[in-house]
Amino acid sequence: ISACLVGSEMCIRDSYYTGKDEVLKAAIRVADRVLKDFGPGKRPLHTTGPHCGMASSAILEPIIWLYGKTGNKRYLEFGRWLVDEDWEATDGLAICSSLLKGRGVAGVGNAKGVEMLTDFAGMVELYRATGKEHYLKPIQVAWEDIVQHHLYITGSASTGEYFTPDFVLRNDGLFRIGETCVTMAWVYLNMSLGRLTGKTCFFDMVEQALYNHLLGAQSPDGRGWAYYVGLRDSKRYRWHTDPECCPSRGVRALALTPIHIFGVDNDGIVVNLYEPADATLTLRSGVEVKVEQESDYPFDGKVHLKFSIGEPVHFKVRLRLPGWCANYKLSVDGARQEAIVDDRGYLAIERVWRSGDVLDMDME
Repeated sequence: ISACLVGSEMCIRDSYYTGKDEVLKAAIRVADRVLKDFGPGKRPLHTTGPHCGMASSAILEPIIWLYGKTGNKRYLEFGRWLVDEDWEATDGLAICSSLLKGRGVAGVGNAKGVEMLTDFAGMVELYRATGKEHYLKPIQVAWEDIVQHHLYITGSASTGEYFTPDFVLRNDGLFRIGETCVTMAWVYLNMSLGRLTGKTCFFDMVEQALYNHLLGAQSPDGRGWAYYVGLRDSKRYRWHTDPECCPSRGVRALALTPIHIFGVDNDGIVVNLYEPADATLTLRSGVEVKVEQESDYPFDGKVHLKFSIGEPVHFKVRLRLPGWCANYKLSVDGARQEAIVDDRGYLAIERVWRSGDVLDMDME
C-alpha cells in the first residue's frame, strides 16, 4: 500500500504539471489496483501499515485529486468510504469522531504527527470535492487544538514524531522535538486550508513555521536536513539520510512555497507571502497582470509591488496583514492609501490599476 501511495501521488502530480496522458494513465492503474483490494465490501484499509492505519490512509488526498482529474466517482466514493466507514469502524482510527468528542490530536490514533496531518490534508480535498461540512469541521477542531496546545514558538510541533498531551513542550534536543516531517506537514495543511478558505490565519502559520523552524532544519549548503531541531539543541544534518522522509519533505515544503506567494480570487489578486518574487497572473476576467515583488522580508517590513498590464483594469489587490503586525503604511504611486481589513484578514485596495503602478507596504 505504501508503494501504491507514493506511486499514485507522484503520477497524479506529474499529470497536473506536465499534462502528459501516459502519466495520468499510470496514476489510474495504480489507483485501480488499490481499489481492487480495498473499499466497500472488501478489505479494510485501517488495518494495513503502521500507526493505526494513518500511514496507509494518506492515499486519501491523491485519490480525491484523481477524482477531480477524471470525474470517476469510484475514487470519490472510496474517499467517502475511507473517512465515513473505514475510519469509524469498531477497531478503526475514529479520526473525525475523536476530534469532535474533544479528545484533541493527542487522542487520535497513536498521535503520530506527519501521518495524521497528511490525512487531514486529504479530508480538506474531500470537503472541496463534496462541500460536506462534516469533513471540514474535524479539521477546524484539530487546527485550533494544535495552535492552542501543541505549537512551539517556532511554529513546529511534536516530540519524537508524535503529538504530546496539551502544553507538554520540551525544549531540549534529547526529547527529539520538531521533526522536519511534522513541520512540513503543518505548513502543507495550512497551505491547503489557506487555498480553501482564503483566510490569513493559515498563511500566518505557514510564515511562522517556514522562517523559524523549517529553514532552520536545512543545512547551510542546502543539501542536508536535520531530523529534529530542538530549541536547545545542536543540528545533526547527517543523522537522517532516509530520502523518503525528512530530506524529501523539507524540500517539498520549500518547493511549494513559491506557488503560494500570490493567488487569484474572484475580485483580483491576493498576496499571501512577501518573498521577492515575480509572476504573471490571469484574472478571472482573462486579463493578464504581471507582478514584481521586491522585499528583504522578513528582515525588513518594506514590500514593493509593481504591476504591468496591457490596459487599465479594475480589480482588487488583497495584502495579507500578518498577525504580528500592529502598524503599517500603504501607498500607491507615492500617495498614501487607506485600506479596509476584510473579513479574511487582508488589506484590500480596489481601484483601476494601470501598467507601471507601484504599491508599497511598510510594516512596522
